[in-house]
Amino acid sequence: MESDAKGAVLPVIYTQHPVAGASPETLDGYITGADPVTGRRVIDEIIDVLTTPQQPKKTEVTWQAAGSRAVETLGPDTEDNLQRLFYENGWTDGLPVILPTEERVNKMLAGTSAAPDEVVREVYVWDTEETVTCTVKHVAIIAVMAGARPEHFPVILAIASTGQPALMPSTTPFESMVLVNGPIAKKIGMNSGIGAFSAVNMANAVIGRAWTLLSHCWGFGRPRKTLWSSQGNNHTYNNMCTAEAEDRSPWEPFHVSKGLSRRRA
Repeated sequence: MESDAKGAVLPVIYTQHPVAGASPETLDGYITGADPVTGRRVIDEIIDVLTTPQQPKKTEVTWQAAGSRAVETLGPDTEDNLQRLFYENGWTDGLPVILPTEERVNKMLAGTSAAPDEVVREVYVWDTEETVTCTVKHVAIIAVMAGARPEHFPVILAIASTGQPALMPSTTPFESMVLVNGPIAKKIGMNSGIGAFSAVNMANAVIGRAWTLLSHCWGFGRPRKTLWSSQGNNHTYNNMCTAEAEDRSPWEPFHVSKGLSRRRA
């Protein structure tokens, strides 16, 4: 059952998995068995929801991983301690990050004309009924953490504006992909040729990783809460980020296939 993003309210109720290919007897056992989150019988939870008035619930949180400690700035500390703090708060993918000092964030913000406090996107997390709001400055912080440079920032900002997470709340090990179209790909030196998905190009690597870190800070990387993947997928460390080789492609440009006008040479 799903919640209405505007506040109307049927809570999410989970069953055991896998569901696909399971026998009717197995599926019946899931319904009469325990919810893996609450431990209650699934059928009892369903009956309660359908027979008891439900109150609207909508929790507003800021850009940090939902459920973690909300902070705007951190005091001085050692790099090791800060790296550990970022990880423990769910702000990273488990790998070290570039610590987002005020100087580094301001330098990143120079890569856009947008105001730092401009809201980029509000992301609603169905599983936890939370709305996560992020600004241009928040995205700049993530870009610094991912190791990006100011010239990469417009692409990262565009990805953030979609509100689409790289981490999918499913038991299937989905993977994501970033395809950058247009002149900016060449301008920032993205690889669209040999080894395009390999760990050899800075722009491809940091833009793809920034999407993962955004997803973590939107709250999509919490096992058994917003991440249910049975195996996970290591492609989501950089999300197969690459550029489109328009000048060498036998197909029409990606933006044209989406209904946009063909660019003039």
